[in-house]
Amino acid sequence: MIGFTSRHDTASSSETWFVIIGVDFYPPQKRADNEPEQNVQYPNLRGSVQDACALEDFLVQELKVDHDHIVKLTSSVPTNSTSISDTLEEPPTYDNIVRALVTVEERAQTGDVVHIHYSGHGGRAKTVYPDLKDPGAFDESLVPSDIHTSGLYLRDLEFAVYLNRMVQKGLYVTVVLDSCHSGSATRNSNESYTGPIARGIEKPDETHYEFQPAHTQEIIDAGLAKYSCPDAREMGNIWLLEPRGYELLAACPAHQVAYECCETQNNKTIYNGALTRNLLEIMKDALLNNLPITHGILHQQLWAKLDKHNPPQTPIFAGNQKRVMFSTENGPDISGIKVMNIRKNKVTIAVGRIHGAQKDSEYALYRWNVTDFANTPCTAKIRITTAEDQRSEAEFMEDSSNLSSISAKDGYQAILLKQAAVRKIYVNCFPASRSQQGSALEELGRILKNSNQVMCVANEDEHADFHIGIQDNKFSLCNTKKKSLPCPETDDPQIFTDFLKHLAQFEMLRKLANPVQEYSLKDRYRFKITSSDSSDKVHNFENTTEFELLFENLHTEPLNLTILNFSPLWGIYQMFPERSAFETIDAGRSQEVPVIIEAPPELESSSSHTEFLKAFITVECTQLGNILLEDIDISGGNNWNAGRGDGDSLDELLSQLGLPTLRRLKLKSSTRNVPWATEDLTLNIFPKDSTEDKFFDAKEYMSENDDVFFDANECLKTRGLQP
Repeated sequence: MIGFTSRHDTASSSETWFVIIGVDFYPPQKRADNEPEQNVQYPNLRGSVQDACALEDFLVQELKVDHDHIVKLTSSVPTNSTSISDTLEEPPTYDNIVRALVTVEERAQTGDVVHIHYSGHGGRAKTVYPDLKDPGAFDESLVPSDIHTSGLYLRDLEFAVYLNRMVQKGLYVTVVLDSCHSGSATRNSNESYTGPIARGIEKPDETHYEFQPAHTQEIIDAGLAKYSCPDAREMGNIWLLEPRGYELLAACPAHQVAYECCETQNNKTIYNGALTRNLLEIMKDALLNNLPITHGILHQQLWAKLDKHNPPQTPIFAGNQKRVMFSTENGPDISGIKVMNIRKNKVTIAVGRIHGAQKDSEYALYRWNVTDFANTPCTAKIRITTAEDQRSEAEFMEDSSNLSSISAKDGYQAILLKQAAVRKIYVNCFPASRSQQGSALEELGRILKNSNQVMCVANEDEHADFHIGIQDNKFSLCNTKKKSLPCPETDDPQIFTDFLKHLAQFEMLRKLANPVQEYSLKDRYRFKITSSDSSDKVHNFENTTEFELLFENLHTEPLNLTILNFSPLWGIYQMFPERSAFETIDAGRSQEVPVIIEAPPELESSSSHTEFLKAFITVECTQLGNILLEDIDISGGNNWNAGRGDGDSLDELLSQLGLPTLRRLKLKSSTRNVPWATEDLTLNIFPKDSTEDKFFDAKEYMSENDDVFFDANECLKTRGLQP
């Protein structure tokens, strides 16, 4: 089952409720003489009602949902033989939509599931909450069928109130929006036009309405308004506020367009929203194969399918990726790389130079629901032929004569088998005075001879990134200044070797940058700590300090921002945004990110440590989840290598695939070149009220030949300070 539980299933105490809205018809009725004239008109659509009906049919016929648990509001375009009064539909007017949301919230009990699906126009309108946003801000909105009559949108903050009520009641809520905020030149309202139709308009509605906005005090009391935001575009990657306690799936980010598509069935043209059509196909396939499908898996599958549309659109998800659709339960957490497109013997995968991908690297393909890679046969193996910026082209490694037996599909996941060229770290082993210590170091050196990630240098005079020694009969790690660094407390050479491989992966990703300066986006943005100059890349802070990061988009088009935290325990975590893959910042806009420093418990008693922040800036949508790493366990375990088996290449890969945990800097509340860039900040963290020399330590954790991060000493000199 997909995860849906019928209300008649006595094994489950929860029920599932649906609000389904499809708006094709926007009656162009005239407004009263004393009312303001709208400066935008929403054209009729063709596939929104079909979306609603198709979803209802799936729920009733396949999942056996009672009609009593479905509220469907639709507005069909009248034909030559029908009129508005002839239809039996309950139209999705503003009042009816609000009534549906309130009714479902009242009927549902704590622990129930609520699924809201909207297909129709999305819109932007001049805000009616100027005191909560900014007088010049816009409200992102759903567009009811009576918009031309009533002038009433279901605005972002008001919708957030209804969703917040459901969350506070203990309901499990999912919102799916097959809409967008803006159209494009490809939108066409001509009845004979059969191309893609955008579910949006070309400009915002700046009509001034004289009415009291709804729920202002409740918005304030619930903390839904972001008073620090200068305008509405600061409020999220998608038009709705960042979800708080519910899951949100939208057809596209703010700068893209959600399209309708069509197909011919029995000599009849059928229209659907691209998102809804593919969503139902994926869920039917999951039901057919009796596989649970989580929100995260659904999003990955949709991304792969919609990427092939012309023009492409990128679905956006925020929330709990592990929760199963139509369920309260969590399912598997999928960490593989998306297979975007398979045709003949060619494969496109969603990993590129921005992720560290390289030509000739090899991957194994698995079905989208597989999590036990070590004990599950792969579907096929591929080798990268061209590594582009954010994706790569690959070919099947099997002979062409066997291609007919390959059953891999779009939306499958790719797992790294063999990295073609690995950035090495160089280590030097200190001479040991006792034979037992010397024996352990010698055994470590013998193991490292067979490693393609870690190179052991002969003596201290040669360049080394790190130094290894023996202290209290256990391995120790130091930087080039001989300062002790966190490492596992172990005397096992094999465990320490696995840790060094993890460290090599960490260093490779920490120093990742776009080598093609022409496409590096430099000078198109500014990333800094708010209180500092943008040229300052190294900063000293006491533990528990609060500060703000500032990202400014100086480009002429939207930029996508993801910030990773490289922790002192050698883990890599996505710090911002918290619940989605990236945040889109419009041209000329900025994003402030409040941060609080919190030292890991394992390092609270240490004199100091260093955190690295790395901002990834892209023009195209991307995900960085597959490059995240767990913190190491310095108590002597090897949690970063939990999947290690007999040491084959696949299991070596699994030792590098980590899942994010809560330890991090925390938020206070065709072959082509695609521009992208990285920007780095180094944070030297000292215990609160520390009296140690903070300037001296500004360079302690940095490698001598680090060509990515600024020299802390030089940075201090420019401020008139001597290290």
